[in-house]
Amino acid sequence: MQRTSILIAAVALTACPRTTAPPPVQVVHGSSATLAAERATDGTVQDRLVTDDAQLVIFYASEQKGSLEPCGCPKEPRGSVPRLAAYIDASTAANPDTPWILLNAGYFFEDAIGVGGQLREDVPLINRWMAKGLDHWQGWTAFNPGYVDLPGMVDLADELPELPFVSANVRARSDAVAAIQPWLMVQSGGLRVGVTGISTPGVSFVATPQYAVEPPGPAVEAVLDDMRGKVDLVVLMAFQAIDEARTLAKKHPEISVVVDAYGHHETVPPFTVGSAVWVKSHHQTQRLGELRLWVEDGQVVRALDRKVELDPDIPGDGELTDIMVRAHQEIELKAREIWGP
Repeated sequence: MQRTSILIAAVALTACPRTTAPPPVQVVHGSSATLAAERATDGTVQDRLVTDDAQLVIFYASEQKGSLEPCGCPKEPRGSVPRLAAYIDASTAANPDTPWILLNAGYFFEDAIGVGGQLREDVPLINRWMAKGLDHWQGWTAFNPGYVDLPGMVDLADELPELPFVSANVRARSDAVAAIQPWLMVQSGGLRVGVTGISTPGVSFVATPQYAVEPPGPAVEAVLDDMRGKVDLVVLMAFQAIDEARTLAKKHPEISVVVDAYGHHETVPPFTVGSAVWVKSHHQTQRLGELRLWVEDGQVVRALDRKVELDPDIPGDGELTDIMVRAHQEIELKAREIWGP
């Protein structure tokens, strides 16, 4: 199958909100798929919104590492769960008829290790506040637990909210910890979207025998067999599993989208692997991913991948900001108790 070049259209942000003109069609890897990329980096929330006739929007995030706050960049702190929620609320209000989902591709909990070989003394409190913030705002569709999330999930087993954890190859071995669904289906408008995830086993310094991390390939194939005939699109989240996800996408044309989380700091336009549109989640969600899709006969025919800068010009959701501030104060107090002023 002859590989053709990918057209990446850079579209300027000029209106508030504005309508995106459809880019010209380009054939990629033998399937009709138009891929366009855009960065929304300037102006108010309204300046960064787009309105169009997309049939599905996939917002995607990852790697908050237990923090509701912006990253520690001294020049311009970016990210934060309150800003993420505020932007999505504004975007969905501007596109009230557009179905959407929100995915977290992994590393939402902290796993820092202390001197004794267990979670660092302040980490349980950090993760408890993170879980509270994630549970408070009801926009999340699915969380893909990476191997780094498992220590926190075990530690919070008695008080972890019923967040929608989903993974093809990570499963609970004990009823005493949070269950993980192998996949879930979301009815979004006229589309049935199947969502699953994978993680590599990785190396964790805290043992979590309550969970098993199985080989991704056979696990995903079993999930795809179960999905067959039940869904129109398949979305695969991959935490530190680029090679595994690439192999699966090449082998299984039913995989429509891959959301790849692996500490990505660069902004890379979308591309295709097999029939799947591949997007990279930005490290710590300093930029929120917003993948807008057009679908025909169960195939993605056009995609606009937007990276929305979550900088200080994006005001955070008020209630989540209150939670974030309370979390910061309590975590700082705990740190002083442990290590001193």
